[in-house]
Amino acid sequence: MSLFWIQWKNELLKLFARKRTYLGLAGSLAAEFLFLLMWRHPAVQRGFARLFGNESANDYFHGLTAGLLTVTFTFLLLGGLYLALVAGDIVAKEVEDGTLRMILSRPITRLRLWWLKWLSVSVYTYALVFFIGLTSLLLGTILCGGLGKLAVIYGQHPRHLSLVSTYETTAGLWRYGWSLLVLGTVMHVVAALAFMFSCLNMKPATATIATLAIFFLDAVLKMVPFFAQFDQWLLSYHLACWLRTFDRLTPPGSIIGSVLYLTGLTLLFLGISAARFCRRDFKP
Repeated sequence: MSLFWIQWKNELLKLFARKRTYLGLAGSLAAEFLFLLMWRHPAVQRGFARLFGNESANDYFHGLTAGLLTVTFTFLLLGGLYLALVAGDIVAKEVEDGTLRMILSRPITRLRLWWLKWLSVSVYTYALVFFIGLTSLLLGTILCGGLGKLAVIYGQHPRHLSLVSTYETTAGLWRYGWSLLVLGTVMHVVAALAFMFSCLNMKPATATIATLAIFFLDAVLKMVPFFAQFDQWLLSYHLACWLRTFDRLTPPGSIIGSVLYLTGLTLLFLGISAARFCRRDFKP
């Protein structure tokens, strides 16, 4: 077991030594800062107040609400992009560089190497989610004058939002942290899809683009109102379960069902990637 931890540590060091690993962190920070600067515009504040219909909106126009909205409108786009970039690169790039054949010349099984690489991708997935979540909350608190109370605002379409729930500061913080854990868990389906393509006979860029094509096509289908009856089959619908954790009226079974559906897809993608990884001839 000690050898396993040493090998995993080396995989993590190799992952976080790459510059593109930090591209998602830097890009997310820039997007958060831009979003929060626009969030402070008077016209935005008036639009936000109209959702409440009274003066109590001032209690919610602060860090918790701003942080949640920042994650909602930046992560699923940027987060999916950076997860696809890193997970689609982790195997395909080493095959392209010819280093994977050198690694496999050592006494390590292919299945263990596959497992180490997937665990590294899993760590990055959670790290990216919590980095974006915590920095959004921190920047929102600094730029918007404190934590404040939490107002949960979302809708089936970005242009048709509604006020779903409100929470006091302590309860809002607890809900915020729990939602990030759920988001990190369900976003593994995107990471597993990119990882699967990375294990196939593809260039790193091709693996990333293939993942994004599926991810964005799914999101487009979700926004077409005539396709509402197909929502239960779409990734984007089930990925939104992290937001439904804030809704007091949403039954827990609905959220659990979405998590199980995405977990099943994740295991399917991982099964395909493992089978392909163990049978491939890794020629650069």
